[in-house]
Amino acid sequence: MMTLLPAIEKETRPQPDSTVIWLHGLG
Repeated sequence: MMTLLPAIEKETRPQPDSTVIWLHGLG
């Protein structure tokens, strides 16, 4: 998961809300 953190941050940088949804989907 740590490897995905940087990728997620880059993709969700312009959309912080997407990060929450993405994380919730994984959890």
